Formats: sequence, C-alpha cells, structure tokens
Amino acid sequence: MARTWLSIQVNLVEGHGEQYWPRPGRIIAAARSHSFKQLADAIDDAFARGDRSRLQEFTLTGQTRLRRPDPDWEIEGEITGDCGRYSYTSGGAELYDALGIEGTTYEIGFEAVRLALGDIQGQVFLDFGCGTGRSAAFLRSLGAGRVYGVDRDPDMIEKALARRLGGVVFTRIDEVIPLPDESVDGAVSLNVFIEIRTPAEMSGICREVARTLRPGSRFIVESTSPLAFGRTFRSYSYPASGELRSGEITPCIVTTPAGELVIDDTYWTEADYASALREAGLTITAIDYPMPRDPSAWSTNEALLSPCIVLTATKS
Repeated sequence: MARTWLSIQVNLVEGHGEQYWPRPGRIIAAARSHSFKQLADAIDDAFARGDRSRLQEFTLTGQTRLRRPDPDWEIEGEITGDCGRYSYTSGGAELYDALGIEGTTYEIGFEAVRLALGDIQGQVFLDFGCGTGRSAAFLRSLGAGRVYGVDRDPDMIEKALARRLGGVVFTRIDEVIPLPDESVDGAVSLNVFIEIRTPAEMSGICREVARTLRPGSRFIVESTSPLAFGRTFRSYSYPASGELRSGEITPCIVTTPAGELVIDDTYWTEADYASALREAGLTITAIDYPMPRDPSAWSTNEALLSPCIVLTATKS
C-alpha cells in the first residue's frame, strides 16, 4: 500500500535560556503510520539534542497534550501522568465529551455491554475510566442504583462532575480505587484499555477492580478490536496500516460533533486482554466481537467487521 508522507517544518525557538533569531529549522518527513514518539525522537536527532531525559510534548488541535514527562517537571500547575499515560486538557476533554452513544461507532459496543449485563436494577457499579461521564450515565439508564465513576484525568472528572448525574459519585484516582473490598455488584471499563501502555499496568488495574467486586460479580471490558486497526469507522479511524505488535502505539483520529481529536491508542490482542483478567484471578465467561444490528445502515467499516471486543469476566 502506498504511504502518504507529510513534510513537517520544525523550528528551534529557544534553548539554554536564549531566544534564537533567526530560528534554525529542520524539515521532518513523517508518515501517518509513525507514532508521536517516533516524531519526537526524529526531532531530537535532527537538532542533536543530547539530554533525552527531558520533556517531550505535543499539543494537538483541541489542546489535547501527549507527553512523556520528567517526574520533576510541572507545567502551569497541572498534574503530569506517568510515562506514556494520556492526559487531556480541558479542551481535549470537551471534544471527547461531545461524543454521544446513539448513532456513533460506540453504540455497537455499548449495546453489546447492555446485553451482557442483563438486569442490573438497583445494583452498585464501578465504572473504571469513566471519562466525562458517558458510561456512568449509560449504567444509570439501565437501572443501576449507584455508580462510582473513577478516572485518572482531572479534566475528564471535571467534565463528568459538571453533568450533575444523580446516583453517581465521580472521583479522580491515581492507582487505588477508593472503595472497600467486595463492595460493588459489578464493574465495567468501556473504551479505556486501549489507552493503557503496558501489560503490567493492565493487570494491575484488573486486580484493583477485582478487589472491589463481590464474589460472583462480573467485570466487563469493552475495547477496540485488534482487527480494527488500519480501518475507518464512523466515529474514529486508524490511518496506520500494516502489522502491529502488542503494546505498539498508533494514532487514532476521533471524529466528534465538535471537531476531530487525534490520540495515540495501544494495540492489544484478545490474548493480552484475557491474560490481564486471568492474572487478576477472574474467570472469563464470554468474549464477543459484536456487529451492528443493521450492517447495511453503515457506510464505513462497521458493515464489514466489529470495531470492538467485549470480554466478560467473573469473580469466583
């Protein structure tokens, strides 16, 4: 397949406390299949940057920031995440918040989760990676009596709190979920694991979620299908083509009513997801690749293959 190359002009504005004029520049050739990390490394090489331990950061349209921060570096008082972990500014969170469910690609996965959950009337649920509150509102619409939505991103939680959803408690977390052992009737994580960067982090999340589950309760994970990469769907696309390895990062273009949001997703296989759940002591009872109810209604790749994978795991 032919590769489309981009010509990117990069100028050095300042360094060592000095403002440069004229600004030295380089032209970087990059393809859409390259990751932001590869672009950052190419820029470092082009300017012979010696200290590679310092900050690499891109601010995208919508003010989404991609960064691999120095642990001691703070920017305008914002909380910086772990190396490789996503952080959304208010602008990026606002774009993400514009995404609905009905009529979007996400509708397919949410419908599959609804069927997998069955009757949850009055039950207490954990929503791991709640984002701006879309999935918590979904759980409440299905009859959940109480939902605890947790997310690591402060801007996402700020947007979620602004919804003022009844019966929902939103909390920003780091690693530990602020709930007692065996305190929830079920848990979901929808479109979250695709942004997890390492198998160890994924397993750790699954163990922490499993800790909060009552015996016999289920944890349902819905994420991007490993077959979706290189495809174009109604609500998002993966422009990079070719074979990917587990843990490889690739750009995803998300289309919202408020504009496009470019993020980096992580390629994981079915076996990667399943392994993380089993390592947490959970038993996988179902794995589904749901299709839309009417494939003919979709002009994009939803008509050809499932955009998502849904795994159901139970605590013994």
